[in-house]
Amino acid sequence: METTEATPVTLHHRLAPEDQARAEFYALFGRLYARGPDAGMLQALG
Repeated sequence: METTEATPVTLHHRLAPEDQARAEFYALFGRLYARGPDAGMLQALG
């Protein structure tokens, strides 16, 4: 039996700035919907 080693794969997905901003907004909105903001999140929001 041969032993194989896993090699990490890096994928580069390029998004338009508008799509990146939309994705980040949806991630923030989803987190706020799932659970309230914690102290770290409130501090990051300023």
